Amino acid sequence: MTRRKHAFILLCLLNIPFLTTPSWAVENVYDGAWYLSAGAGRSFYQMDSDNFINPGPGWPDDHYYKNSIHDGSFVDVTAGYAWTRFTNWFPAFLLGLNYTYAFQGKVSGYVNQYNLNQFKNYSYSYDFSRQTLMAVFKADIYKSDYCLMPYFIVGTGASFNKGSNYEEEPLENVTPRISPGYGTGNHVSWSYIVGVGVDYMIRDDIWVALEYNYGDFGTVETGKGQGTPTVTGVNYSDVNLSNKVKANSIAINFTYLLNYV
Repeated sequence: MTRRKHAFILLCLLNIPFLTTPSWAVENVYDGAWYLSAGAGRSFYQMDSDNFINPGPGWPDDHYYKNSIHDGSFVDVTAGYAWTRFTNWFPAFLLGLNYTYAFQGKVSGYVNQYNLNQFKNYSYSYDFSRQTLMAVFKADIYKSDYCLMPYFIVGTGASFNKGSNYEEEPLENVTPRISPGYGTGNHVSWSYIVGVGVDYMIRDDIWVALEYNYGDFGTVETGKGQGTPTVTGVNYSDVNLSNKVKANSIAINFTYLLNYV
């Protein structure tokens, strides 16, 4: 009889709530999983610098102005590690390495020779492309009943920028000059992005996102100019064009948690 009492007491203790794992404790434990993400989008570029190139001793600088850059598309992939949990607030954190390839665009503007408005004599352009490699951190802030998770994202790393294929055309009634013939230039710049977006959980391990971000991609440069002497006494062999590049971008991304359980 005594043994039966002891067994009964032990059974009751094992079923007392404080000896079981409470639901809030399970919800507040993050599970880890490797993830892959791929996306595509469009960058709306901005340029905030002009160029002033001296055409020769004793002459005022030529002003390469009204710089603009055409909008361009891009694709990207990200690989990293995600921490997720079954809760509404801060349901996921992701840390990864992002690679972005931006398709070729074009920088364009006009040249005021000798920095005089009455000598707006040429239009010019050169091709621009970039590739970026960044460490990115993403935090989903809240999970709604509709499986929507707004998030913020930040990233920083290197942007590999290329300027090439310089061309210029004289405007109407202007006699062509010897073109500076700027060559191909490659420049590595520190870059960063900050952005916001919304994840939609198709299922627990597959998400699709719509994202906006602002990025600063540093400097794009052409190569040095050609060595042919000009009438004003300069051969452009030690000068090049240089512009700052920033962008507002929108993108669609798909994320897959590889070993999610």
